[in-house]
Amino acid sequence: MRVMLRYGELTLKSRPVRNAFTARLASNIRDALSRQANGMFHVEREWSRTYIELEDPQGLDILTRIFGISSLSVVETVALDSKDQLADIAAERFAPFVAGRRFAVRVRRTGVHPFRSQDLAGAIGGRLVHLGKVDLTHPEIEVHVEVRNEQASLFTESSAAPGGMPLGAEHPVLALVSGGFDSMVATWRMMKRGCPVHFLFCTLGGKAHELSALRVIKHLCDRWSYGYEPKLHIVDFAPILEELQREVRPEMWSVILKRQFLRAGERICRRRHLPAMITGDAVGQVSSQTIINLSMIQSATSCLVLRPLLGMDKNEILAEARRIGTFDLSSRVREYCGLTARHARTRARQEEVTAAEAHLDFTLVDRQVDAARVLDVLDMTLELEDQISSLEVDVPPSGAEILDIRLPAEIEAWEIHGARIIGPGEVLAYLGGQPAWREFVLVCENGNVSADVAVELREQGLNALSIRGGAAGWRRRLRAEPQ
Repeated sequence: MRVMLRYGELTLKSRPVRNAFTARLASNIRDALSRQANGMFHVEREWSRTYIELEDPQGLDILTRIFGISSLSVVETVALDSKDQLADIAAERFAPFVAGRRFAVRVRRTGVHPFRSQDLAGAIGGRLVHLGKVDLTHPEIEVHVEVRNEQASLFTESSAAPGGMPLGAEHPVLALVSGGFDSMVATWRMMKRGCPVHFLFCTLGGKAHELSALRVIKHLCDRWSYGYEPKLHIVDFAPILEELQREVRPEMWSVILKRQFLRAGERICRRRHLPAMITGDAVGQVSSQTIINLSMIQSATSCLVLRPLLGMDKNEILAEARRIGTFDLSSRVREYCGLTARHARTRARQEEVTAAEAHLDFTLVDRQVDAARVLDVLDMTLELEDQISSLEVDVPPSGAEILDIRLPAEIEAWEIHGARIIGPGEVLAYLGGQPAWREFVLVCENGNVSADVAVELREQGLNALSIRGGAAGWRRRLRAEPQ
C-alpha cells in the first residue's frame, strides 16, 4: 500500500526551515509506525509530499494522528510515458467509481510536461463520460491525478490529519494537567504547534484520584506523542493542601492553590530547562479563571504560562475532546471533592493574596517537588483500576454502615439518613478493632476521596466500599428512578 502525505502549513516555511521540519516529520512517522504498526514500511520524503509504503493497513489510522500532516491518500503510482497513456490508465482505474454518478476529474501537475493540467483532465473525463455525468461544481465523487515529474499518483479519497507543526519543531514545555477535559485539550493544542509536552500532575487525593488522571494522560500520549518520550512528574500535594486549608480562608483556596501549582511547575521547568508551562484555563469558566484572578495566579511565577483555551467556551472544549479521543476518559476523571468554598473570590486583590500566603511555608513546595515521582508515560502500567471498580457500588448494601466523609456544607445541602458523619482522617481510628465481617460504605461528594479511603481500609483488612460517583452520583441515580 502506497500512501501520499500532504504537508499543509509546512509549505509556508522558508527552504531551510521546511527541510528541517519535514526531516523531523519523517523521523516522527518512523517512530509512530515502529511503535504501533505491524510489518515493514518505508518513508520517502520529497519537497512537496512524503510517500509511505505500508504493509499494515492499521498504519493509516496512525498516520492521521501525526502532527505536521494535513491529509493523506492511498494512491496508485504509475510511470508517465505520455498524456494519452496516462489518461487510458486513469480511466481504467476510475471507471468503477464514476459509473452512474456525477463526477469531476481533478489534476495537479508539477514539473515540465508537454501538456497542461486541463488537457489531461479533459482527456480522462472524455474517456469516462459515457459511464456517468461530468459535474465540476457538485460532483458525487472526485477522482484525482497528481503528476510529479515522471510519475503520476491516482486516488479517489483523502483522510484528514491534524496539520500543525511536527512535534519537535518547537521547544519542549510542561503541561499542568488534572486529566480533565480542559487540560488535555490545551496540551493537545500545544502539541499541534510542535511542542513536545511533559506533564505535571499534582495529586490532591489518593490512588483513585491519581489513577483516573493517569489513564487519560497515557491515552493522549499513546495516540499523539510520536517522536519523543514524554515524562510525567507526580507531586504529592496533600501536605500543601492541608496547610492551605489550615492557614487560608476558604474563599481564597482556589486562587492560592493554583499559585502553588505554578510554583511547583516553575521548579520543574527550571530543572528540565523548559521555557513555559501549559494550563487549561478558559476565561470566566470558574471563579479562579476570571481575568483578575488569572492575573493574580500568573504573578506567582516568572515562567511563561501558555493558555491556549482562553477564548473557548465549554462546549467547544468538549467537542474538541471528542475529536482527539480524550472525552470518555476525561469524563471519568474523579473530581477532587475536598476543596469546596461556598463564596469563592472572583476578584482577588494583591493585598488579599499577600495576607493569605503570609503563613505558608514555601519550602514545602520545594520538598514535595524534590520527592516527586518521575515516570515514562509510554511505559506506565495502571494496575489499580480493577481494584477500585470492584469496591464501588451504586447503593449501600443492606446492613452496611454508611460513613459520610463530606464537608459540612455538602452534608447540609443533602443529608444522608442514618449515616455517621466522620472526617476522612478519622475513619481508620473509628474502625479499629471492627470484625472483618462488618461492611462499611464511604460517601464523599464526587466519589474520589471515598474510593481512596476505601482502598486504604481494604489494605488494612477491613470490608470497605465506596459509593460510585459519590453523593452527587447517588442523587442523580435517585432522581432518574421512576416515581
